[in-house]
Amino acid sequence: MAINVHLCSIFDFPALGKISCQVFFSKEEVKNFDLNSSIFQDVNVDEVAESMKSNGLHLGINLPEPAVQEILDFCAKTNCYGDAEHQLGFIYTEKAQAEQKCGKTFNMAQCFNINSLCPIINKLANDPVLLEIAT
Repeated sequence: MAINVHLCSIFDFPALGKISCQVFFSKEEVKNFDLNSSIFQDVNVDEVAESMKSNGLHLGINLPEPAVQEILDFCAKTNCYGDAEHQLGFIYTEKAQAEQKCGKTFNMAQCFNINSLCPIINKLANDPVLLEIAT
């Protein structure tokens, strides 16, 4: 059984603006995950899964502050691409200059290969609590 999960978080920081973090991953088979190795502690997996099934979402799972900081640090030094076009790369904090240079406003900015470039994103993509919720 293949499991596909898409996680999306949007952080709004005065210095950087809104940053969207998306993680896509899949697992080929259902496993028993070691929930003790998760970065998410004290999460009732069954409650979250039921909430998502019933409501389409669950509020209350938050990234630990060190994980948020690691993602912000990654975004501050890694190229993202205006409107997902590879020739429009820029550092997010320089978005206004990049838009001015190419003469258009970006509707979005996307990082490519984020799972292999950012260790915390890779850890989230393989987090046992998130995988257990997905199954």
